[in-house]
Amino acid sequence: MVYFLFSFTDAQISAMFGNAVQAKNCENWSEWGPCIWLKGHNPRWSRNYFEQLLPGRTGCRQHVFFKLLQDRWGEAFSNFYSYLREVTLSEEQCGQCSYQQSCGRHCTRKAVQDFQSGPNNVNPLFVAERLCAGVDQSSSCVSKKINPSCKLWPNPSVALPNVTESMLQIVNGFEYLSCIPQQSSENGEEYCRCCCHPFVPNPQTYLCELKPNFVLATVADLTRMPENGTTQNGHKENGGCPTPPPAAKNATTNGSSVTASPRRCGPKLNTQDRLFGPVTPAHKKEKVSDTFKSSIFDNTPPKSPAKTPKKTVPVLQRNPITGEQKIPEKISM
Repeated sequence: MVYFLFSFTDAQISAMFGNAVQAKNCENWSEWGPCIWLKGHNPRWSRNYFEQLLPGRTGCRQHVFFKLLQDRWGEAFSNFYSYLREVTLSEEQCGQCSYQQSCGRHCTRKAVQDFQSGPNNVNPLFVAERLCAGVDQSSSCVSKKINPSCKLWPNPSVALPNVTESMLQIVNGFEYLSCIPQQSSENGEEYCRCCCHPFVPNPQTYLCELKPNFVLATVADLTRMPENGTTQNGHKENGGCPTPPPAAKNATTNGSSVTASPRRCGPKLNTQDRLFGPVTPAHKKEKVSDTFKSSIFDNTPPKSPAKTPKKTVPVLQRNPITGEQKIPEKISM
């Protein structure tokens, strides 16, 4: 869900912010909050999105990110959330759409250098998110079929107040839901089977699978080891889509133990690299030669430039006794 929230707030951050993880650029992180969902047996799930967040410093409801979102675009997002609730027929958590949030305090946007694990990723919005722990939601959600293609978003009938035209293009272009049609074998009615980004429904099993070029990453996956250029799970940082760790494999089959956040696989796994450029470890930095250091960084004042030679001109002098003029030796001026 935070992926969609980023679209409302800052498209640039949304594009480069691949993982909402509990990064070290925040000193403190709250405990993981309750699972957010649309409907069902839990009374909390009948509330709107913001009211499902826990209040106080132990929760995220008063966190600066959610306060900004609610103050500026609360009505627009509530309309969007109500629309999802209306078109979703499934009561139980499904579609890999139910998430938990954790909020950071005492944060900085700068990367934190750890001499044992190297530079760590940065969470620029100070909000972490993970799939609801201990819940199997790998089955795609059953939703109403409101059009033949099962494209449930964007929907121009959903009012989005205070959303500018440029923001609207971003929100409408964001593929939050991936849906395919299904015909019921019992009554012949047609429905849509939907999964939330970055998952898509399998047309044979209707289970949610990760989109191509995505893996489920943990904080360990995102931490670059400076000694060998790989992550703690052996992922190379210079390209390719690594084989998901065991927890991620389970997530694509039964989803029973998913707690990681999905991310896009790319040439670099370190979020901080994508935000501020790669950081070269100290032991790999090119040494500065003594000559270069001396000419650039020395405090010794430069030597005075060579003086221009003085011109010499002949001076005519008159003999005071005889009155004769003679050319004397050249005199320096």
